[in-house]
Amino acid sequence: MGKYERFDNFAQIQQPENKGIHPIWRGIGCLMLILIPIIAFAAADTFYDYASDLNMFGSTIFPRTGIIYRVFFSFELFEDITLRLTFFHLIFTVIFSVIGFLVFSFVYAIIYRFTGPPQYGPTDAPPIRRKKTKQRR
Repeated sequence: MGKYERFDNFAQIQQPENKGIHPIWRGIGCLMLILIPIIAFAAADTFYDYASDLNMFGSTIFPRTGIIYRVFFSFELFEDITLRLTFFHLIFTVIFSVIGFLVFSFVYAIIYRFTGPPQYGPTDAPPIRRKKTKQRR
């Protein structure tokens, strides 16, 4: 490299093109955005049943009968399937969704750690290894 040559042109030639994210990871992310809240709502509904049977939070938080419950909190999808939607369901759906996304992120981080690119690139230097010597006092 001569005195008057620019280093910028050399650096641009050496760098590989960024191809972006692989499409399969976009598909997995999209599925997670759809499936995790559905699974979280099912978990919240199951927790609603167990909590109301055990009377965990008191009887006032669990409306199960009456005209107000049928009008505001119960939606009939089909003849046998009803969808219950209370504030309890919404709060615990959000909580279970956050827990689900945390679990998947943690699992992805572990998998990426073992299968991802190496820690040091071609221009990085490994850490200095020092000899351990005993010090006399």
